[in-house]
Amino acid sequence: MVDTRGCSGNGRMQTANYIALFGGMSLFLYGMFQSRDGIQHFAGERLKTIITGMTSNRVKGLVTGAVLTVFLQSSTALTVMLVGIAHSGLITLAQVMPILLGADMGTTLTVQLIAFKIDQYALLVVTIGFVVMLFAKKQRTKFLGTLFFGFGLIFFGMKLMVDAVAPLKDAQSFAAAIKFLGDSPLMSLLIAMVFTAIIHSSAATIGLVISLALAGSMTLQVAVPMVLGANIGTCFTALLAGIGSGATGKRVALAHIFWKVLGVVLLYPFLGPFETLVRVTSSDVARQVANAHTMFNVGIAFIFLPFTNHAVKVVSLAFKADEEKERPFGPIFLDPSGVQAPALAMSYVSREIVRMAHIVDEMLKSTLAAFENRDRDLVDETIRTDDKVDVLDREIKFYLAKVNKSTYTDAQAQRELELVSNASDLEAIGDIISKTVLLDARKYILKGLSFSAEGWAEIAAFHARVVKDFDMALAAYETRDELLARQVIREKEDLAELETKLKQAHLDRLHAGHRESFETSSIHIEFLSNLRRINALSARTAYQILNRRDDDRRIEKTML
Repeated sequence: MVDTRGCSGNGRMQTANYIALFGGMSLFLYGMFQSRDGIQHFAGERLKTIITGMTSNRVKGLVTGAVLTVFLQSSTALTVMLVGIAHSGLITLAQVMPILLGADMGTTLTVQLIAFKIDQYALLVVTIGFVVMLFAKKQRTKFLGTLFFGFGLIFFGMKLMVDAVAPLKDAQSFAAAIKFLGDSPLMSLLIAMVFTAIIHSSAATIGLVISLALAGSMTLQVAVPMVLGANIGTCFTALLAGIGSGATGKRVALAHIFWKVLGVVLLYPFLGPFETLVRVTSSDVARQVANAHTMFNVGIAFIFLPFTNHAVKVVSLAFKADEEKERPFGPIFLDPSGVQAPALAMSYVSREIVRMAHIVDEMLKSTLAAFENRDRDLVDETIRTDDKVDVLDREIKFYLAKVNKSTYTDAQAQRELELVSNASDLEAIGDIISKTVLLDARKYILKGLSFSAEGWAEIAAFHARVVKDFDMALAAYETRDELLARQVIREKEDLAELETKLKQAHLDRLHAGHRESFETSSIHIEFLSNLRRINALSARTAYQILNRRDDDRRIEKTML
């Protein structure tokens, strides 16, 4: 008789190890998602501002991509963000290309950290993050705690994976699989590519490879093709994001995979020499795996950086049909021929500002509906609309910068300043709505808060006054009506007094012990204050109208 007890015991042990392996990977991935969410919420709209403001040349774009990916711990997360920003028209495909190369460099830092044996500190970092999340009063501080919590889980999950795979190296089936992959580098590459596409993280795939290397179960010969496959697989999430975007967004997603595939195709015939070079960097296989990932991504970044403009031409050949169907958002009245005639150019800009104001008007009207209907989709859609306001503000200023100023009169010089101020005020209103009011609305919805009946009635009435006055200011701008401008200013002064009364009424409810008033106090006060700021910005147009009328009268008296 054959004793099968040992075999069944080994089978159960291997099953337990596989469960531990995938459990560790689950914690690893969850940690990455948590830390990524933490930094995105902590930084908020600043990420978009950094991206759009640091792309004036290739080197800046490269550095920006690397730094942001280090913070986000995911080149995929940054690429998905770039798809949306490029689709909105805030940056061009040429500006995106260096950022993508930088992102490939930045993603290597996480893998390098994984290769360090610092898992003994993982639970300490988890504890620190949890304590901050539990006791922090400010929302941004809580997000910082989420970042630490997720970061600790990454390394704790890594420790579980290493412990789980250590016994597997003695399993015949596992050893046979490693030998097969060593004999077939293309198969290793494809398996890693598909696995990474499924779990949406190249760092997790390479982390698994490193855990196998730390346990002595992975050779560099198998690991290097897997590193290359993981680099291609990480692009698929961005491709999925690009499907729902326009031609520009799709091209950004395609550009991400373009660099990776081109780099792998060029390196694949030289895997042997590349492995030899990697072995020189360290005697530790886990460190060699991390170095292979770094050398590949840093190499393609610096080799391809001078050729980004050529890559733009290649990638732009794709999605021609989509480009014909869609018209990327941008100005429609800024005729380039007008820059030689200041008066004509300013009339074009004025029309574009009216268009911009109508967009802001719709954003303003959406704020109350977002609170009232608890509509998260409306919140997200209105925040995205602010990108259009940013585009028009930028394009208006660029257009005015090109106007021929050699024939400027004093009045035209003053008019240019007014137009820049008008565009800036509208952009500022858009920022107040998207970066303050709607973020408060999101918090209000997520926490299931409610205003008191009296408080909500006051907010709704105050909001209606602000919307009415915005429309009145817009009408005054379009018609240059002096009486309407004076009415806007009177309304502004009345609203300042009303804001004070409404805040006092809210404080009275707090003193009376209204529960809803306590829960929504900060949101209530901020909403009133932000509506008041919006009203003050929209009223500045009225002052411009009156000042110009006074100037015209002074000129008439001088002529008489």
